[in-house]
Amino acid sequence: MEKLLEAIEKRLSLLPEGLRSHVERTRVMARGIAETHGIDPTRCDIGAAAHDLARHLANDALLDESRSQKLKLSDIEKKEPLLLHGPIAAYWLRIEMNCSDDELIAAVAYHTTGRPKMTPVEKVIFIADKIEPEKVARNTKLDIVLAKAREDLDQAILSYLSFRIRSLLKDKKLIHPLSLETWNAISSEKLH
Repeated sequence: MEKLLEAIEKRLSLLPEGLRSHVERTRVMARGIAETHGIDPTRCDIGAAAHDLARHLANDALLDESRSQKLKLSDIEKKEPLLLHGPIAAYWLRIEMNCSDDELIAAVAYHTTGRPKMTPVEKVIFIADKIEPEKVARNTKLDIVLAKAREDLDQAILSYLSFRIRSLLKDKKLIHPLSLETWNAISSEKLH
């Protein structure tokens, strides 16, 4: 794991300063959430460190990189290439950094959209990215998500998705099907 973290941190050092700062705040948040819920903080730290490695790429570069990786693109991802930064970073993690930890790779790949049946590590990375302090300061509606993250990760994810989906609908933007599937999966688990 130490070698993997070194490879990630080497790539992080090449990112724009603002993005590096976001990643560092997300790492701190991920470790804290993990410790609160008895989840491995080291693995969550690594996932948080890697989650935005491709976030700095322009839309054309994201599309080019996804084609070179032979990623299967949905129509929404073709229209909103920023959604590809997680899967691209996950590919780099697996192929270029020799990571064989499928849970970490999935946590990075799905940190933007979520997915049904997320593991605890995936949930931590997903929610930590959304509620790092700078994002909460910019949007106080995320305060409730932050509070719920201390108690129940599933409730925090549902709260965030509710907020995000409403915002996308209001702005007449596309909603990734995985986000809806995540909502439905967690909601149905909570009902039973």
